[in-house]
Amino acid sequence: MIRAYILFWTGSTISFLGTRATAIAYPLLALAILESPVAAGLIASVGMVPYLVLYLPGGVYVDRRDARSLMLGAETARLATALAMVAVVATGEPGFAALSPAAAISVLLGGTLLIAIASVTASGVRP
Repeated sequence: MIRAYILFWTGSTISFLGTRATAIAYPLLALAILESPVAAGLIASVGMVPYLVLYLPGGVYVDRRDARSLMLGAETARLATALAMVAVVATGEPGFAALSPAAAISVLLGGTLLIAIASVTASGVRP
């Protein structure tokens, strides 16, 4: 039991750090590549929209699904998104059309993950 708890919280902490790092990295990447503060601000804004839209319906969705499967799926999809962005940056200069969906998808999956973590945590605590 204690090993599973330690693994869960270690993974959650690493995931949270990655979520916060991408929230900073995408706007900075947009600023560096597009050389436009407006584009960087829009990328940051696009990255926050899923949080506003996702939380209420996302909570209902997570409660009706297996939280562990959702967490694994969200993390796998976030990894695929990050690797796709690395490939796009390595092969050429990505434009706003590539950065904004990647930022939104990353935040959308991160929000799903945070809701699933809250669900798992709540189900593991006895009243």
